[in-house]
Amino acid sequence: MPNKEGRIPPSQGLLSPLGIPVSIEKRPGNWQSIYATRDSDSDCLIKQFMALKANTAYFPVATGISNKRLMARMLGKMGLEALALRAIAAGIGTEEITHNKELDELREFVRYGKGPEHWPYHERRIYPAGFVFVSGAEAYEVLHEFTLLYTTEHELFFIFANLGVEYVLNLGGPTIEGFSGWLNKNSNRSPLYDSAIPE
Repeated sequence: MPNKEGRIPPSQGLLSPLGIPVSIEKRPGNWQSIYATRDSDSDCLIKQFMALKANTAYFPVATGISNKRLMARMLGKMGLEALALRAIAAGIGTEEITHNKELDELREFVRYGKGPEHWPYHERRIYPAGFVFVSGAEAYEVLHEFTLLYTTEHELFFIFANLGVEYVLNLGGPTIEGFSGWLNKNSNRSPLYDSAIPE
């Protein structure tokens, strides 16, 4: 995916059987180039290609978040900070949050890794990466956004979206079933939007 300058950062890999670190980069005109990551390997790479031997290049591909516990701790920290931000904006002050016993379990989990081994969160894509929003004559991308959802079942959820991927964590305890129930009652829409599909 292109960065802010419109460039796609090169991917790092390894050329077998020589074990040469290589980079592959997408260039304008819909073509790609492969080159030695270290300048000192350039001559060896060219000789390998000129020999017309079979070569295999390996490029690792990210397939998702591997450590869901760390992700849950990060979402919990963000959720507590979002809650504090809302409290300050409402003129309540952060004492209501820091002294709230119902948030103790999450605080212990976030700060020290104590508590449940698994604090589940809900993850889904709500719009494609690079989705362009239109408001009047203005078109823009949303990199990240968040909100808080308090349900009729008295559960408080932190909702965070990053490049169209939505993450939801229950701030009151290690359960996510309440959010699944909320989705069923609300046509599967994101709490970030009033309609099912962003406009």
